Amino acid sequence: MKAVVLAKLEPKGVVGTLESVRRIKGVTKAFFTFGRYDLIAFVEAPVLGDICRIVLEINKLPNVTSTETLLELQP
Repeated sequence: MKAVVLAKLEPKGVVGTLESVRRIKGVTKAFFTFGRYDLIAFVEAPVLGDICRIVLEINKLPNVTSTETLLELQP
């Protein structure tokens, strides 16, 4: 399964947050962005439960204020 996690961050300590997200097992790519969200993470895992674990791990990071997760839709 694949997913995209969109995260809003507090302004301080964002570089450390990006590094922490990149270290999470299952995150294949993460970067800052302009717009409504501050950080985007691409996630891959074999089952939905693993995607949930990764999203919860991102949510627990100190500077993350909220996330929105978009799951890949496979026909």
